[in-house]
Amino acid sequence: MIMKTANLIISLDFELFWGLSGWNKNQLLAYKAHIEGAIDALTKIIEIFKKYEIKCTIGFVGGINSKSLDDFLEAAPSQHPTYKNELLSSYGLLLKLVRTGIIDNRLLFRPDIIKLLQENPLIELASHTFSHYYALEDGQNIEQFEADITTARKESMKANIELKTIIFPRNQISKPYQEICSKHGFTHIRGNEESLLYKSETTPSKYDYKRILRLLDCYINITGHHTYITPKAGTLIDVTASRFLRPYNKMLRFLEPLKIKRIKDDIKYAAKNGEIYHIWWHPHNFGVNTDKNIEQLELICKFYKEMQNKYGIESKFISEILPTHDKKNKKSSFLR
Repeated sequence: MIMKTANLIISLDFELFWGLSGWNKNQLLAYKAHIEGAIDALTKIIEIFKKYEIKCTIGFVGGINSKSLDDFLEAAPSQHPTYKNELLSSYGLLLKLVRTGIIDNRLLFRPDIIKLLQENPLIELASHTFSHYYALEDGQNIEQFEADITTARKESMKANIELKTIIFPRNQISKPYQEICSKHGFTHIRGNEESLLYKSETTPSKYDYKRILRLLDCYINITGHHTYITPKAGTLIDVTASRFLRPYNKMLRFLEPLKIKRIKDDIKYAAKNGEIYHIWWHPHNFGVNTDKNIEQLELICKFYKEMQNKYGIESKFISEILPTHDKKNKKSSFLR
């Protein structure tokens, strides 16, 4: 029996301030340094990928490719999401803070960066919806979602960007909404880890017990390696996430080597067994402590090259991963 070639998948959620819709004004301004550092972090991340010849799928909020607030509003659909929690809407507080100059225009709108990503052969651009749409929050509906996705598709086509992959904001995945994505030409999705800790849900509270367990899981192997033999073939091809690369934590710096070891062990397991391993995070996670975060990323990428030389693991875009006929889609997890 010939073993299937292992694959490393890396995906980023490029959001800038769009990703923080749902936060109040004080929270937004307190996190501003992370967003201000996101572009520099993204530039350095891409330099590391180039150095180690690693591909990356980047899901971007469609609004980022607008030139200005007026340009965004002109492109936006007439149907906005009617969340019960009005803070969740990107059309509310965020745009008000931009309009009044409290948040810099360039912390939401960066078509120049999208253009650079588009021209990079190691980057696959994917959709993160047009307005950072939350698919599981109360109040919104499937018609509003379709209006958002239609706009994301239309605006990307104007920029000659072909979108094959959808990455749902906050990993809030809805099966009926996947059907809408398929209808509009999407073929792939980044799904959530198949563990009770990572199940799709509405925005959890800060002190939700699952958050605490997920934090522990990034340092200690609680739920397994989260590798798998083949993606799930459904409405969309589900190239499931394996691990969120948490940013460097100064308060927990004594545990940081364990975090990197955890990921290296996962990659080695995937490489040896011909499986898929999928890491993801946001550029703004590296917006502060950038050098420390890049240093850790380089350790991971360097280890990937070692595993590539030893076992032949390959770097792929999400859209390059196709299902096989192997019915065994093993998940290394006991919390299902």
